[in-house]
Amino acid sequence: SDRATDRSRNLNWCRYDVQSRRNGLKQVIYFERGFMQQCRPHTTTMSLKKKFLKSGNLCTVTFSLPKESLNGATEVKILGYFNEWNADRGIPMKDKSGIFTGSINLPCNEEYQFRYLIGNGTWENDWAADKYVASPFGVENSVVNVVA
Repeated sequence: SDRATDRSRNLNWCRYDVQSRRNGLKQVIYFERGFMQQCRPHTTTMSLKKKFLKSGNLCTVTFSLPKESLNGATEVKILGYFNEWNADRGIPMKDKSGIFTGSINLPCNEEYQFRYLIGNGTWENDWAADKYVASPFGVENSVVNVVA
């Protein structure tokens, strides 16, 4: 019998359908519930929500990060091109029922590199970024595109 079929019927396994934003490849990943402790619902994924203002000059971007990805940290800031990667000017994210969110108004017709700085000093990319670009530090940065 097909192991994937067996796993999808077994309540001790979680199924995740994943599609890469970089190359469009799709794959199915299975995790044992004991390994992950519990399956997280799809509503706790990272996301970027864009709202273009009527003026056409600005876009409000709301960033979301699930609490589970913080590894126990309680503080998150958004750093990027828009605040010169300065931690003192980082956009603080607030915990709203287990999802950390933060918003910023960005001028339209640009792409902005960013990353999340988690309170324990860990950097995290957004899994729902519009794309990723290489940085001079040997890692990739997330990119949000606000071209109207």
